[in-house]
Amino acid sequence: MSASEHDGRLKVFDKPGLLLVEGKDELSFFNVLLRHMGYADRFCVYDVGGTTKFRLKFPIVEKTPGFMDRVENVGIIRDADTSASAALASIQGVLRDHGYDPPTKAHLFKSAKGKRMGIMILPCGRETVMLEDTCLESVAHDAS
Repeated sequence: MSASEHDGRLKVFDKPGLLLVEGKDELSFFNVLLRHMGYADRFCVYDVGGTTKFRLKFPIVEKTPGFMDRVENVGIIRDADTSASAALASIQGVLRDHGYDPPTKAHLFKSAKGKRMGIMILPCGRETVMLEDTCLESVAHDAS
């Protein structure tokens, strides 16, 4: 089992890419997707434990061995839930509180403190929905 699959509680970041996701479903989804696409050797995926935990867990992420010297790109992935704009503002606030100049929009990357930081609010272009809803919608026509 690679460090990126160790139930979201990494002891070390050993890859140049890091995805911070909000829960176990997203952890599983992105680990499978990265393996399928052949990128599993480039990314660690870390489960912060819920949308409200990004603020609490980000200082832990920064102190995790490998974050400062190994990680080059950080993608923070959140569901839109009830408001994509509120989800974006929340993550921007977390990054600002830790000395990063966050991207001004979702789905953009910006360099800060030696890292390329990006915020992805899923699904793209929808104000209120979750990743799970989008996955179910994508196969809804197959069920009939």
